[in-house]
Amino acid sequence: MKLTLIEKRKEQKEIISFIFKTNELLKWRAGQYLIVKIDHKPDSRGKMRFFTISSAPFQKNPVITTRIFAKDPSSFKKELDSLKIGDQIEAKGPDGD
Repeated sequence: MKLTLIEKRKEQKEIISFIFKTNELLKWRAGQYLIVKIDHKPDSRGKMRFFTISSAPFQKNPVITTRIFAKDPSSFKKELDSLKIGDQIEAKGPDGD
């Protein structure tokens, strides 16, 4: 599924929330995660990462919140942080208990 970035919110010094809208109905339970894929020059971990959905299930839009270190972030998180409003990424899920 495609996720479109609609808002980036700085929560703390290095903590950022990414709010997305989906191109299809997405339902999740507390604690579930998404497998997020961003096309970038991959590091040894590849182009995908797992992120717990940090928004509540009753909210309309899935949110992922992560720490992006100012010093030497991973290539994946650099690319995630460089997303602009309206940019799209790929995701699978939700999954997990």
